[in-house]
Order: sequence, then structure tokens, then C-alpha cells
Amino acid sequence: MKEMEEEEYGDINPQFHAKEKEMEQKMDELAKKANVIFQTRQGGTGDEPIVWAKVLEVVLWIYLVLTILSSIIRPDFMSLTCIAIGLLSVGDPYRFGRRTFRIVTAGFLTTFVYDLIWLFWLRSSQAETFEDSGSSGLYWIRTFCMTVAYISFFFRIIVIAVFWKVSLNYMSFMKARGLDNNPDSPTGSMDIEDDGNFDLIMAKYDRV
Repeated sequence: MKEMEEEEYGDINPQFHAKEKEMEQKMDELAKKANVIFQTRQGGTGDEPIVWAKVLEVVLWIYLVLTILSSIIRPDFMSLTCIAIGLLSVGDPYRFGRRTFRIVTAGFLTTFVYDLIWLFWLRSSQAETFEDSGSSGLYWIRTFCMTVAYISFFFRIIVIAVFWKVSLNYMSFMKARGLDNNPDSPTGSMDIEDDGNFDLIMAKYDRV
């Protein structure tokens, strides 16, 4: 099926897919080290697997809060749109598909480049100081929002990395979400871990 073929062989070309897999291995090494530190501090053994589906959901909600706070002084509709699509994709992954994950990842990367240019080249602190003159309240609001904007900018690296990771392993992500527990899912009461049933489910999905 198309989704499975794209995940196995790549949706652009095999050479690019191979490079992505190499980058994924490096990311996995860093993620495992971070997971060991986090789990041991929580009293675990450090051998617990990383649940990427849960990680993706958490970072998206954190990024949503950061974006809303930074948007008080500077509207950021593109990021909010990407987050909304991302949350919808996470909540209902079988309906949106692997390609949606890939497109949203590209959207997050676009907002990252946009903010890189705006925060470090186009933004004028002198003009902001002039606008805030005579209003200490506005100055502190702007300072708070811009601080959050910088935090959001660097946190977006994590969001992009996690979303990209999930987009490369979309089929595994769908299984991790447990779609058989969703009454509206085409799985019904079938066991999602059964390979035969899963193939039938994905065949139905491809025809949507």
C-alpha cells in the first residue's frame, strides 16, 4: 500500500530517504540518552522505551501555549495554523495520513526560518522602545512576550525533530495510538496489532 511503501522506501527518492534514516539514527541516540536521564530521575531504570506518540502530543501542547503567549504582542497565525493541523493529525491520524505529517513538519520548518529572519534581522528594538515610551506596562508586556517568543523559537527545534521522527515512522505511530479503541475508527473491534487486520484497515484508508 502507498503509505507503507512511502515509509519503507521514501516519498521523494531512495537516496534522500536513506539520508533521513541516517539522521534518525543520530536523533535516536540523543533521545535515548535524554530518556535515560529523565527516567532515572523519575525513579525508573532508564530502559523504558520512548513513546513518541505521547512525546509529540506533549510538545505540541507546550508549543501551543508558548505561541499563544508570544502572539499577544506579535500575531503568529502560521504557527497557530500548523499547531492546529498537527493536533488534529495527532488526535485522528488515520484520517489525515502520513503525507499530512510530512507537510506539517515542513510548515513548522518554514515558521522557524521566518522567525529566524524576523527575530534576529528584521526586529527593531529601538522602534519598540519608542513605541513603549511613557507606558511601563506595555514595556513589561512586550518584554515578556518577546522572551516567550525566543523560548518558542528554540523549542520549535524539538517540535520539528519529534514531528519529523513520527512522520518517518507513521505506521508505527498509528499502532501506538490504539485506533481500535476509537469507535469512529475504521478498525471497529479488530485488534490493531494483528498484521492481517491492520493491512485491511490501511487498504480501506487508502481508498478514502
